[in-house]
Amino acid sequence: MGKHRRINRCNPLIIRGKWTNETLEEAIDVVENGITSLKKVKRHWNIPLTSLSNHLYGNTRSKKLGLTSMLIVKEDQIVVAWVLFMHEVELLINFQ
Repeated sequence: MGKHRRINRCNPLIIRGKWTNETLEEAIDVVENGITSLKKVKRHWNIPLTSLSNHLYGNTRSKKLGLTSMLIVKEDQIVVAWVLFMHEVELLINFQ
């Protein structure tokens, strides 16, 4: 088996990349400034070639955390207003 492990999607403790964002940015700066090639940067910083080229050419997707909203903005505002109103009513009832 190679030195890279497959990702277990059921286990969030397994980390995908073993490099930091700072290391990745530093490696990309070296390539963009023409100091060395992608392959040499890959070997030096131990970052996969596909990750380097994806970040270099902007082929990355940022993942949004959490659930996607099923409400439109106006509906969301109505729900928030209702929750705040109910909170105020509850406070008034408890103080009497």
